[in-house]
Order: sequence, then structure tokens, then C-alpha cells
Amino acid sequence: EPVGTPSPIVTTDGASTSEQNNDAFAGNDKDIGNDNGKDNDNVSDKSDQHLPSAKMSQFILHIGPPKTATTTIQADLHDLQKENHLLEDGYVYYGATETKYKYKDHALTCLDVLKSGPCLKRTYPAFLNNKRTHVSTNRDIPYPLAPECALPAKMMLDQLRDDGKSVILSDEEYAHLIPTDLLQTPAFLESFRDVLQGWNITMVATYRRTADWMLSSLKQNHASHMMGGNVPHNKWPVDGGAAFFGTMPSFRAWMRHSRARWNSKNGGFIAAKLFRDFIGATQGHRNNGFRIHVLNFHDKHHVTKQLLCDFIQDAPMSCQRLQEKTERSENSRNLPYFLYNNIVFAAAERNIIDAATQVTNTRGNMTNVLVTYHRDTLGKSILDLP
Repeated sequence: EPVGTPSPIVTTDGASTSEQNNDAFAGNDKDIGNDNGKDNDNVSDKSDQHLPSAKMSQFILHIGPPKTATTTIQADLHDLQKENHLLEDGYVYYGATETKYKYKDHALTCLDVLKSGPCLKRTYPAFLNNKRTHVSTNRDIPYPLAPECALPAKMMLDQLRDDGKSVILSDEEYAHLIPTDLLQTPAFLESFRDVLQGWNITMVATYRRTADWMLSSLKQNHASHMMGGNVPHNKWPVDGGAAFFGTMPSFRAWMRHSRARWNSKNGGFIAAKLFRDFIGATQGHRNNGFRIHVLNFHDKHHVTKQLLCDFIQDAPMSCQRLQEKTERSENSRNLPYFLYNNIVFAAAERNIIDAATQVTNTRGNMTNVLVTYHRDTLGKSILDLP
């Protein structure tokens, strides 16, 4: 189906719905995913449903935003590239999990210039202005392909395009171009288009319900205190451990923590950031003439399959491999886990969990034991705790 001819919306249960209930990208004042206070997951109405059927070089820019299965998509793309399925389909992947990949012995890290304000906002525009003057006065004298800061990227992209390859670039930093004002800067956009001249560009983002996104962000906030083996939140009291101070004492406290604040050092864990990165980035790119496609985090069809089987329709080897693979399991450290972990810590402080048990068991393992006992043996949930 040609790009720009949206298909009927298909919900997770397969039912079609009309466009009129989904105005996420219509430029009106209606909030994304919200219809009279209810979440609305039919967000594909204004997104392009498929790539063009004719084979041509595609540049697919997946921006996330954060907490929308980006890591899963990137891990799947990494595996498919490592197993050579992507290349067999004519695609090359570059992103957070693939920084060491080389195409014809040349690193793709040069593509990082596409998010570079200093190069594309200042150096490149000056180059283009000089080029226009040069062409008007010295038409017969060749002019450089690109300024030095972007020349490796331009040459790499031209090589990939000449070889008939398409590119999937996945990087959440592109969701942050709105707060940096780059998408509102005509000079940056002109440079961006010039680097990608000759490419069919599509920006891909993933929709996730707001409340679900907020919970996931809070979970990551807690989990960030557990990274590594020597941090206090992995240790017993006798080893200098500490409780999770970040767990919210009440629903009100959690809402205060997650309220809409646009400027915050803790911006990664606030509700406003989701709307800024999702709505801001998608509408910002669309308003500047870029094709948009939206994946649905809540669809029964896995997000990577939505990308490589539903939207990209000329990658049969990669799609088939995804169909054969077992989907990655979800992280078991959900929000209640951290509260149970604090109970285990308090029990160790009071010697209910004695020193010998602490020596032979990790704090994490004991937390899992408590979770299993409370849920399976007692038939209780976190709501039954005082």
C-alpha cells in the first residue's frame, strides 16, 4: 500500500475503527491516547502503514521514546544483523547496541553527526550558503560533497544507497530534538535533509499509555539503585546496605513525583517527558515533512514484528527469524519487588534473617523467596501488606 494512504485502524482484538476518533497527529488540541479520560490505543490513523512497495533505499529512524521497548527492538535488530538476516534483506542497522558494526570495513559511528547541533546547525548551513554562492559564480568548478564534520556520514550514506541498501537507525536521543529546539531550526533541518539526500526517510515512534509509562519509569528509577554488585541496595545491613529510599510512601507522593514538569533534572521519570518526546517529536518531524509511522506497545503483535513484518514488507528473512524466536521475557523486578526487598532488608536489620542466612543467600534471592511465599503459599498480594 502506498505511503500516505492510511489503512483502517486495527485494534489489538482485530476490530477496525474509523479515523475520526484518533486525532493524535491531526494538529488539533486533543491529547494522544485520551478520549474523554480513557486511554485510546488506536494511534496508527495518521501514521503511514507500510513502506512503499517499490524497492528503494529507505532510511528508517526509530526514536523510541524511552520506556517503549526500545532496548528490545535494538537487541532484536542486533541479533538479526549478527546472524546476517538483515543484510540478506538489504538492510543495515546502526544504534545503541550496534556501535561497533562496520560496513565494508568502515564504522557507522559517523552517522552520529545526524543528531549533532554544532555540525548541522552551524557548520553545515554555512557550507550550504557558500555552495549556493559557488554554484552561481563557479558552476564549472566542483564543490566539496559536504563539510568536513559531516563528510564521513555523507560518503557512507551515499555508498549504502549506491549498493541498494536501506538503513535502520535506532536511537532515543532523536526523541530529544524537541527540547533542544533542533526541529524548530530551519538551518538544522536543511542540513539534515541534505545529508540524507536521495533517501526515503521515515521516523518511527512507539506509543505507550501514559499511566503505564509512568509506572515503568518509576520502576527504572528504583532499579537504577541496584545496578552493579557493590551498590548499597544489593547489600545486607552488616555489609553497609541500604533500603530503597525511592519507593513512594503513598499514591499522592507518586503523583507528585510524576507530575508534569517540563524542566527538571529528574526529567527521565516525569509524565510530561513522555508527551514531549512522543507528541513533540512525532508532530515536529511531521510538521517538517517527514513520513511518520507509529508502533503500538500494547498490541498483541510484538513491537519488533510490527516494525519488520508489518511496516517493513521487504525483509522476509528477518521477519521469518522473528517468528521463529522466543520472545524476550519481561523484567521480573516490578514495583512490588522493591517493597518486598525493603521488608527483607528490615528483617535482616532485626535479625529475623540471621547472619548465617545472609552469608549463604543474596538479598535479591531472599526477596524472590518472600515474593513467592507471599503470593503462592499465602495467596496474598502487595495490597495485603500494612
